[in-house]
Amino acid sequence: MKSYFIKEDGVVVLKRFVIEKGLPDGMVSSMLLNCDEIVADIVNNRLTPGSTTWFFDATDDTLQFDVEAFSMGSWIRNKYGLWLSDINPLVEKDADGTDCKHADDVSLKIMRLITRTLRGEYTPKSSKTPGEKFDSAMSIVRQ
Repeated sequence: MKSYFIKEDGVVVLKRFVIEKGLPDGMVSSMLLNCDEIVADIVNNRLTPGSTTWFFDATDDTLQFDVEAFSMGSWIRNKYGLWLSDINPLVEKDADGTDCKHADDVSLKIMRLITRTLRGEYTPKSSKTPGEKFDSAMSIVRQ
């Protein structure tokens, strides 16, 4: 069993799936979040004060190193289904089966967007309105 953040009835939830033939049984692509929904979910619901500050201060080199060092980038890839190239529209395979949009590249893009969001340079286009936790995260970076 593996757990993924998915959309269920318009709400982001953490759901456990049985893995069948390499894919979560019962998961379909419409359950997966797009880049902006992932950014909004992380900023609104997943960041601690320490990680909020880390993202706000991060340089592109810091983000790239994190993706390669299997830290936050790995967590994003695993929890938001970025390895599921058979069903995830954010990552794709070429006809020969090789990735043409690799999960590492997508997670780096998401991390860059988180940084830009916290700096006030980007607003995720998500169906969810930023709530109290988003306001708390933003107040941390304004201090």
